[in-house]
Amino acid sequence: MTTQVQATISGGRQYSTADKAVYGTIVTLLDDQANSCQSAASAWGNAQLAIEYQRSRLSWCAAANGTGTLVVAGTSCAAVADPTGAAAVTTTHTVLDYGTLVAQCGDAAAALMAVADECEALSSRVARAFSLYEAAEALSRRLVDEIVQFAAVHSPLATFGVAGLCALGGLAYSLATGDGVNWTHALNATTWMQQGLLAGIGSLATGRSEWAGLLATGETNAGATWLAAGSSRVKNLLQGDELTVVEVEPATPLVGSATGVADALADLRRLGTARLADGDDSGVDYGTIAISRYVAADGTASWLVTIPGTDGQWDSPFGWEQNLELMSDDASVRTQADSYRMVVEAMRMAGIGADDSVVLVGHSQGGIVAAAIASDCGDEFTISHIVTAGSPIANHPVADSTWVTAIEMEDELVAALDGDDNPSGETWLTVRGTLVDGSTATASGAPVMTDPDDYEITHWLEYHIAAYADATSLGSPALAVHEQHFAESIAGDYDGTTYYQGRMSHVESGTTTEEE
Repeated sequence: MTTQVQATISGGRQYSTADKAVYGTIVTLLDDQANSCQSAASAWGNAQLAIEYQRSRLSWCAAANGTGTLVVAGTSCAAVADPTGAAAVTTTHTVLDYGTLVAQCGDAAAALMAVADECEALSSRVARAFSLYEAAEALSRRLVDEIVQFAAVHSPLATFGVAGLCALGGLAYSLATGDGVNWTHALNATTWMQQGLLAGIGSLATGRSEWAGLLATGETNAGATWLAAGSSRVKNLLQGDELTVVEVEPATPLVGSATGVADALADLRRLGTARLADGDDSGVDYGTIAISRYVAADGTASWLVTIPGTDGQWDSPFGWEQNLELMSDDASVRTQADSYRMVVEAMRMAGIGADDSVVLVGHSQGGIVAAAIASDCGDEFTISHIVTAGSPIANHPVADSTWVTAIEMEDELVAALDGDDNPSGETWLTVRGTLVDGSTATASGAPVMTDPDDYEITHWLEYHIAAYADATSLGSPALAVHEQHFAESIAGDYDGTTYYQGRMSHVESGTTTEEE
């Protein structure tokens, strides 16, 4: 299976109406050229068929059907069935080289189709680079989301029944394509209704009417607050609420100097993979984050905090329940999430000053932690930029001074848990990735570094990395501005990385700083 990810970009730098008109004209011209080439290719293909038909009518001719030998004599040629035999039979006539004509028609059709495919690919890249269809796509998604949300609240059984039928259709497709019972196909089949359905669940949990949902957002965050009121008590009873944070030292470096978002994402994946690997020699375990220090020429420090996602371990601050608290629309609930507390405590232990520029990079729950800190910790830290991958953060009240670069996959579900599209503005940019078949000649996307044999969930970080790589290849000015801001936010020389590990317990162990 050859898997690629194709990206679209929304938000970021806003283009003028005149600029969009110019790029729109380019897209139209490329599309027109593609259509013209396709029409010409079709004509050459029809000519090829016509010549083949004419050749088939000469099946009686030894020269035409290839069973005789052509002997050229002037403008005519002789088809000699056996030119060496004593009883050679010769018919004199004029013959076209049908084989060459057929081949040349086929070559011309193929060449024109290749040009058409290239024009279509260029048109797509220009449209995606300059977000030409952003408004229309956002409006379309919003309408579908609101309709599904309304239906989920008004007729929940019927709506969930439709979702179930879609999932069954996905399973049927999985069986038909030889993938067996692959539940990822079932999940993918519900992609179009996931955000609206989750918003509807949030409305049902909080008692909002179907009409109220049409005029509001953040239903899933309100639902998370309602659920967290009970789940946090159960979690504290079972896991404990005492947080211990210690400094740890990996056997091999996992996070190094980052000059751009791609570097930071690669380090995030490396750390996230190492902390969950059993029996590896990395020297880090679950519940581990990394904090890197950069020093400018004037001595000013800036920081990059790398935050992996949920690990689900029994005594880890990055368990499953903490996601509910982080998703709450109540700041007092968000700031009590163990993963939030652990990262903030590690930042204090690292010595991050109130005026130091800080960049947070997180995957899944790690991205929600980043958004929560950017929303609720502005008095203690200066959060200049956050980068999230697969994190539902649309309704977090991130400070206007913080830039957000969010990366989401179209069918990963987790990023849809906020029930809304991300805000769109100069400081908030979203890269949305979609899986495409990379085995075709017209494939135009970035390859996934771990190409799976079977269709799998796209919440793994390598899919977000591929989405960002494809977005970067488009040459988008909006993305370039975010890249520049990211680099400026951690300007200076790399001064090393410190790793911190968190554990939860019932024992009152306090917060310590020590090396293991």
